[in-house]
Amino acid sequence: MDDNGKEPLDEADPGESLGDGGITEASAKREPDALDAYIDLTNLMQRLYRRYLDVIRLELETLGVRDINSIQALILFQLKDEEMTVRDLMQRCYHLGSSTNYNLKKLVDCGYLEQERSTHDKRSARVKLSGRGREIVTNLREVERRHAQELFEDLDGVKPLRQTRRTLRAVERIW
Repeated sequence: MDDNGKEPLDEADPGESLGDGGITEASAKREPDALDAYIDLTNLMQRLYRRYLDVIRLELETLGVRDINSIQALILFQLKDEEMTVRDLMQRCYHLGSSTNYNLKKLVDCGYLEQERSTHDKRSARVKLSGRGREIVTNLREVERRHAQELFEDLDGVKPLRQTRRTLRAVERIW
């Protein structure tokens, strides 16, 4: 038995099939490596998201913005110059309903968003950036531009990012 409590595989031909499932010994040996890589990738994605929120929080502090948090600024950043319903924002940007409603109310109250109720359905509202919200987005966009430039220089071009993006899109499809 190995350190993970599994029986070691016999040393056989790497292409030899292990039963009816069509799994070869070589693929069975790779499976723990694939699982470890997948778990490492998902953990990294979580850490990167939290770190990204820290970057936004630090930029807000630099700008002297203390009345909204990094999640709220991210909502502004995701809206860009579009006008959309709250439901569209939640679906498109993957925000949770109750927290999104709270965050949007706060952004409207602080003057970063303008909200307009539907004349046909009072439960539905459309939101768009105010001038103050556009200022935050412009500043965050500049931070993004600097980070992208640094990243492209470090990676020697866009090609490695395309592969990373394909991998992350595949994870998104699986989820």
